[in-house]
Amino acid sequence: MAFRVLTGEIAHETNTFSVVPTTMENFRKRVFLTANEIPAQRRGTRSEFGATFEAADKYGWTLSHPLAASANPSGTVTRDTFETLTALLLAGADSGPNGNIDGALLHLHGAMVAEGFEDGEGEILRRLRAKIGPDIPIVVTLDLHGNITQLMADSANALIAVRTYPHVDYYERAWQGADLLQKAMLGTIKPRTVIAKRPMLRGLNGGRTQIGPMRELIERGGELEREGRALVVSICSGFTAADIYDIGPSVTVTTDDNNQAGQAIAEEFMDYAWKTRDYLSVTNWPIPEALRHAKSGEGKHDRPLVMADVTDNPGSGHYGDATDLLRHDRRGPAKRRLLRHLRPRSRPRRPIHRRRQHRQHHHRRQARRPRRRRPPHRHRRNRHPRQRPLSNLRPHGRRRPARLRPLRPAPGRRHRHRPHQQ
Repeated sequence: MAFRVLTGEIAHETNTFSVVPTTMENFRKRVFLTANEIPAQRRGTRSEFGATFEAADKYGWTLSHPLAASANPSGTVTRDTFETLTALLLAGADSGPNGNIDGALLHLHGAMVAEGFEDGEGEILRRLRAKIGPDIPIVVTLDLHGNITQLMADSANALIAVRTYPHVDYYERAWQGADLLQKAMLGTIKPRTVIAKRPMLRGLNGGRTQIGPMRELIERGGELEREGRALVVSICSGFTAADIYDIGPSVTVTTDDNNQAGQAIAEEFMDYAWKTRDYLSVTNWPIPEALRHAKSGEGKHDRPLVMADVTDNPGSGHYGDATDLLRHDRRGPAKRRLLRHLRPRSRPRRPIHRRRQHRQHHHRRQARRPRRRRPPHRHRRNRHPRQRPLSNLRPHGRRRPARLRPLRPAPGRRHRHRPHQQ
């Protein structure tokens, strides 16, 4: 049996502390593809859409792919933008010949905030569920930095978060979701998702998947999936730059219609996250201390030192214009070296070889040009007719060195400001 599957992407990590709103223009600058534009751009790639197209070929799905849209992290998504994107996505649920779909495999982020909706993804899933009914399976892939909510868990059958940071397993997670969706549409499983949270803003080592409690829970969740005790175990560390009610780490567990067992696993995992909430594998230093460490090692290493202001990271929707490092190092080497590269120019400079060619061409023109005797400046006062002005400029705006010459009165004239010479 060939199933008709809705797939689409709306991804945005919203920093609610930013005053720069996110509009349709922000999505168009990064990714904004509709309908027939998507296969040409995403088919054959190791991306979420790439895996979705491969799964459709394997299982014989008929895909409805109305939208792929993502924007760089920034401020709150405007209401008009949210409504436009949501309408485009939901339109794909009833654009087929039979007017409905058999399942949905969506690729969202989990930390989108829109005007009027703190839980952007939850609102999208709620509207989709209301549109297609309670029996159509919905599977969603997410970023592990999502602020996952109860509304998301109630509206979707499965929530699958990536397990690497940096995120390099979107392709694998989309394939996991596709296999799960195929079984759900065939009726061999009935996936249900539960969620557990704790009153904590941050934890799980900030989402770092190389070491610490985040790594441990991901490995334990994978073991439960292989043992068949859970269909999916997703651990999300949350996104702290969002001032919303449902901020913070979460664990979602998808089981085969066994919410009680899934809830027990989720609570156990979150208990461990609460106990290890103070664990950090990295140390963030105040700027004065970081500068002292940097200066103490100057000249002792053959590699450059990178100093990053993590509280002003554009990758989290911050402005990227903080000057605190320069302010704390007013006379140090950091300011001198940085300002040399950050000094703005009114216009871009020519490459060095072009500047040389320009100077050579100018000098050749000057050599060929006959010298023209300038008439005396009779209308200018306080200037001898043979005195040249000192403000003559060289070709590139550099002042010509002043050459003072003795002033001699013009023949037959008495100079206004010098006594008559006998």
